[in-house]
Parts: sequence; C-alpha cells; structure tokens
Amino acid sequence: MGTQQLLGMIRYELLMAWRRGSSRVILVVIAGMPLLAYFAFVSSAYKQAEEIAQLTADGARWYRTAMTISDNVFLIPVIIFLVPLLYAETIPLDRQWRVRELLGALPLPRGGYLAGKMLAVWASLTATLLVAAAINVGMSLAYRGSFEVGPLAMFWTLGLGLMTLFGSQMGVMLAASQPDRRRAILMGMLAIVISFGGFVALPAIDILWAGFIQAAFIPGHPTIDVSRYPAYPDLASPLMLGRIALVALVMAAVWQATVRLMERAESS
Repeated sequence: MGTQQLLGMIRYELLMAWRRGSSRVILVVIAGMPLLAYFAFVSSAYKQAEEIAQLTADGARWYRTAMTISDNVFLIPVIIFLVPLLYAETIPLDRQWRVRELLGALPLPRGGYLAGKMLAVWASLTATLLVAAAINVGMSLAYRGSFEVGPLAMFWTLGLGLMTLFGSQMGVMLAASQPDRRRAILMGMLAIVISFGGFVALPAIDILWAGFIQAAFIPGHPTIDVSRYPAYPDLASPLMLGRIALVALVMAAVWQATVRLMERAESS
C-alpha cells in the first residue's frame, strides 16, 4: 500500500467522521471539560488563593500544578465511556452504506484500510486533546498562575493521550467485523469495559491520584521542603514500563485479530 493510498484513506475517514458527527461531539465534549472544571471549581478560587499565599514560591507552583491536573478529572469518564462507543461505528457504517464494497474493488489491502481508519481516528482525537490541553493550561494560568510543566505534560501525553489511543482502538477494532451499526454499538459497550482496564493499567490513574494527594497535602504543610512532597509516578520504573508494554501487547493482538476477523467476514 502506497503513501498516497494511506493518506487518501485518512482524509476520507476524517471527512466521514466529521459528517456523521462523532468528531464534532468528541471535540465539543472533550474541549469543554476543562471549562466545566473551571466553572465547577471557580467558587473555591478565593480559598485556593489564600492557601497559595501561605506557601513558598516552589510550594505554590507545585500546588497549582496539582490543582491543574485535578481539574481534568471530568475527562476520565468521557475517554473511558464516550470515545469507544462513538467510534465503534467507524467500520460497520462503511459496510452498511456499501462503501466497503467500493473500497474492496481497489488495490487496497485490509491492513492498509484498517491503518487508514485508525490513523484518522487518532489524528482527530490528538487534535482534540491538544485543544483541551490548551484550554486547561490557559484557564489555570489565568486564574491560578504558573505551574510545573513536566507533570502536566506527562498527564496529557502518557496519561490521557495513551488512554485515548487505547480506548479508541478498542472501539474501532472490536466492532470492525460487525455487519451494522446496532451490533457495533453492542461491541462498543464491550470496548468500554476493556477501556476501563486500560485506564487502570496506564499511567493516567497514577498521575491523577498523585495530583489529588498533593493538592490535599501541600496546603496543610506550607513550610515543608518540596522534596518531601508525595511524588508523581516514575514512568521509567520497571513496573510502569511493564504496564505500558502489556497494554501495547493487547493493542497489537487486537490489531491482528481484527484483520483476520475482517478477512473471514468478507470471505463468507
């Protein structure tokens, strides 16, 4: 499969996802979550300002970091439940609308077709996460002030980013061999369960939990040295790398199984 064919598949899927509304729903909901967090927590802004005033400069920066990470708690259920469900219809709709028959007449291997679909979904979701991250950072800078970039970048990339890639792949691929939209949605529900497992295995839960702990710990210890704060997870530790590797193996296995199931469904 040539690069031009792959890029054509990606452009086609991006256009179709926008037309059927799934990309628009995800964009509005995910990008809107940081705004929702701001309005939900704005009433505590004065209390946070008082707490920050009692801290050292380093302590205040780490406290603002913890609060900025904690603001994104609303994104977790969206990524676990909504992303797999909305993208489960991606391939069955091609079959239902007979687009897959047209594409099948082209010199397009099934692996290439699946890669184009998946890369388009990932590109759309990555752009959406970038918008949401920019809103999260901008709102926090506006009403809190500066923070540590490292933990927040780690949360958005290796936390929410990996979660989103995993959940969307489960949604797309577990439903890929289904004949219509209704059965695809049923498989999307199974993808939600597996997506929750990915949330438990991937670093997002560790980073979010560390943010919660620091947000609660720091105001009660205004003079303590920052080196004694509860730490964010070490993503280079063997345990964390093993968890990420396990999720990567699941993704690779699901990819292989999906290609075989699509071959079987189209040959029957």
